[in-house]
Amino acid sequence: MVVDAGNTRTKWAFFQRGRMQGYHAALNADTRAALQVEGPVDLVAYSAVGDRTDDLAELLGRLGRVLRVSGDSPSHILSDYHPRHSLGPDRWANAVGAYGLFSPRAVLAIGMGTCVTYDLVDATGVHRGGLISPGLRMRAEAMHRSTARLPLVAEPGITGLLATDTLHALASGAFNGLAQEIRGVVREFRQHHPDLAVVVTGGDAPALAHALENGIFVHPYLTLLGLYALALHHASSIGHGHPA
Repeated sequence: MVVDAGNTRTKWAFFQRGRMQGYHAALNADTRAALQVEGPVDLVAYSAVGDRTDDLAELLGRLGRVLRVSGDSPSHILSDYHPRHSLGPDRWANAVGAYGLFSPRAVLAIGMGTCVTYDLVDATGVHRGGLISPGLRMRAEAMHRSTARLPLVAEPGITGLLATDTLHALASGAFNGLAQEIRGVVREFRQHHPDLAVVVTGGDAPALAHALENGIFVHPYLTLLGLYALALHHASSIGHGHPA
């Protein structure tokens, strides 16, 4: 079982013989009620942001042996990030999962959640680092909170570039500004890695992927896939064999 506890939602799924089964998601406040699992689990691998770690460990410990994945969890790929413990576990899972999908090509994993994260793994299997920028809703909230009169765009989504009213102008700035940012970052990395694969994940990935050029892949379960790969590596490295 793999669990990804983000800033807003918690996602979890089960893997058996390398295949994912039973994907679930819930708002963080609803996780305890929604996380109803029958029967023991061979291994529960989880990552969490913020101060949710202790609460999740207690909850998941009832299901089976628990492994907490962090930014310095060992893997079959290396990382140049320093200090390693400051690397977000979701970013590390995305990097590991993305390289597993596209090796031996260099790959850029883009996570589109509360923040947008970019993580580059080169063709030799080394995570070279990345960058972090505000996500769609954070951009909209910042424009609202930092000004006296600009309204809040609750759900900035796909919109035209030109707007003729303030609400749609804000939505266009948030959405199209982020789309242009992603295009620029991808273009920059492809100058150094011409065969670069790009994979996006997270709640805003489908909408933004439609606004980008062809050749960018959407994988809604990339973080969970990376957590599973890290769990396999952990289990094999301590001699317990692979979990089912």
